[in-house]
Amino acid sequence: MMGVIMKQEDAILVVEDTAKCAEWQIQAMGRVFPEIKIILARNLKEAHDALSDDRTHIRGILTDNGYPLVRGGERIGSKSIEGGAGTLLVKQIRSGKFGDEYHKLPIAWHTARIDERKIERVMSYEDAESEGMTRCFEKEDGPWGYEEMGSFLKH
Repeated sequence: MMGVIMKQEDAILVVEDTAKCAEWQIQAMGRVFPEIKIILARNLKEAHDALSDDRTHIRGILTDNGYPLVRGGERIGSKSIEGGAGTLLVKQIRSGKFGDEYHKLPIAWHTARIDERKIERVMSYEDAESEGMTRCFEKEDGPWGYEEMGSFLKH
């Protein structure tokens, strides 16, 4: 018996737990990527689910740094030595947790107050294969500020 081959739907993954920021990011990604689906994940588990869904091919990720690991969980921000949940997501993707296909996935990582230490932590997960595929941004007010991040995801 032959298996059924399913066509994957292209999508951009937005990982954000703050409702207003999520709304702005979805609007911006919709303008930058009008032809593909935008998926919102409000925590790390939802991001994992999207990256593991065989029906969807994630073309890029716009991720905040601080959000819960699971629904209703404590927000994991950048004040710890390891960084926030967004930093952890970058680490997991670059280490191959979601397979070789996503190892070089474009990721626009953002945080409310960016500093060199945060940037160094996030960028430390890139290797020769994924070099240049992660970029750090300061969070914006309004959808227009996120369009530059979306443009980066168009690699």
